[in-house]
Amino acid sequence: MNKIIPGSEHTLRIEKMVYGGHGLAYDENKTFLVPHVALNELVKANFKYRKKGIRWAELKEIIEPNLQARTEVLCQHVGVCGGCAYQHLSYESQIQIKENILKEIYDYKIELEKSLISPQQFNYRNKCELTFGNNRETGLLELGFHPAGKFFEILDVQECHLLPSLTWNILQEIKSLTAHSSLKAYEDLKDQGFWSTVTIRQSSSSNEVLIIFKVNDKQEDKTELIKLSEQLLNKFPEVKGILLRPAPRGDLKLSFGRDTLSQKLGSDFELVYLVVIL
Repeated sequence: MNKIIPGSEHTLRIEKMVYGGHGLAYDENKTFLVPHVALNELVKANFKYRKKGIRWAELKEIIEPNLQARTEVLCQHVGVCGGCAYQHLSYESQIQIKENILKEIYDYKIELEKSLISPQQFNYRNKCELTFGNNRETGLLELGFHPAGKFFEILDVQECHLLPSLTWNILQEIKSLTAHSSLKAYEDLKDQGFWSTVTIRQSSSSNEVLIIFKVNDKQEDKTELIKLSEQLLNKFPEVKGILLRPAPRGDLKLSFGRDTLSQKLGSDFELVYLVVIL
């Protein structure tokens, strides 16, 4: 009997894929969750920590891969970034996993006739949120996603295959224009700094874009933010509105343009919604 302590290695057979993209397995009647695996794979994993009776593990080796379920990943950040849980799996496998999760939520009391599968496997996401941080080595302001399971760290992503090209280009412009900002990233625990997050919502039908900057409203001089907003509006005509949300919390305020987007659903229905749903 292997002692289950942090760092201990376990050979596990993945019996089920669960919500969040983890594979469920058992060892000595203990439940383990392992990321970046596929159904029925035999893997080696190291136990990391226990939470609510579940033992979370780190994948170390795939002994018997499920080649039918796996596919080649496109992004260099898969396995590090917290944004993609299923990119290592084929689209068909992803659909099957999500159907099974839905059935289990309803205790298998429903029957799914047919899933409506999106024709876009990539570049489909119409909303994203990135966080500002203070780079300890360079002292520059950085903007990125969070690494998986590390909410207080920033991952400077060089690519993202979930975002439309327009959203990605706007984010790169924001990153470039704010890198040398004289204002630091906002630190929630200290209530210090200025830049907190940026959220972008893009309509897939009209390509209209709304941008929300979450910033420290106690900072009276917002010259840098105003200049940044004007530069974005001039370079990207698709940007129809820029809004502000106070950090750490507060109501949205319209800064430039408008606070609504239009989105067509199918060929006959058009939805106009307020940005407050963000």
